[in-house]
Amino acid sequence: MARALIRYHIGSPSSIKFWLDPWVRNKPFCHQFDDTAIGHFGSNKPALIRDFQEESSWVFPVSNHMSSQEIRNRISEIHILSSDFITWDGLLRCKIATVWNSIRHKSPHVPWFDTVWNSLSIYKCSFTLWTALKERLLTRDRMLRFRMQTQPGCLLCNNMESIQHIFTGCPYFDLICRACPVPFARDWPSWQNGNFFSPTIDKRKQIIGSLFLAVAVHLVWKERNLRLHNPGSSNGTLYVIKNIFFMVREKLFSCDRFRKWVHRDPSFLCLIY
Repeated sequence: MARALIRYHIGSPSSIKFWLDPWVRNKPFCHQFDDTAIGHFGSNKPALIRDFQEESSWVFPVSNHMSSQEIRNRISEIHILSSDFITWDGLLRCKIATVWNSIRHKSPHVPWFDTVWNSLSIYKCSFTLWTALKERLLTRDRMLRFRMQTQPGCLLCNNMESIQHIFTGCPYFDLICRACPVPFARDWPSWQNGNFFSPTIDKRKQIIGSLFLAVAVHLVWKERNLRLHNPGSSNGTLYVIKNIFFMVREKLFSCDRFRKWVHRDPSFLCLIY
């Protein structure tokens, strides 16, 4: 798919490899013809295009072998420019993102995209929140559906464990959410629809709230797994809240964007202390 969008433009003298680079029909000549064609053309495999140029014209051997004639026919229509360059889908300069967006299938963003992935995200935390919203975390109700041997009870409160329960119904998570400086919705349908925060809340505060939420989901899921794999081990909500604020502050103070916010409005510091 990518190769079809690449175009080689030949200059004089050209440093592109005659047999090894895909400059004609997006495929190297060494893949279009067998090795005997190289000998019939009076050439060698590492040869450059400049070996067959004289100023702005093509100079080919006089061999009448069928492969040599076919190669000459394919090249004779190519116009020689002042210098070599390669374009991607008609663009001379482009980023890797441009290439990726040219070949990938694009789908509309889910409603919660900006809450999960934004400029202040901690990627491992956003990944956990993303997995939770996709309902792909291996909670005990899923384990039972997969016929795995386990108990149905929530490891944090002993109620029936599910994604919705842990993050919108569990008393353990509820206590942690109350510490969030930016209030957010606590029902699963609102999360799925991307309605985490009231539209009246400042957008910058919503981003900070999104960071707190992602870190909280990550650390609570980590606590849940600690209790699953290390029976008898547990941490209280105050310990988790302390770690949430530590990670949030560490991220925010490493971000120039947040420092600019604080410079303009010092009240943002009150949200994280």
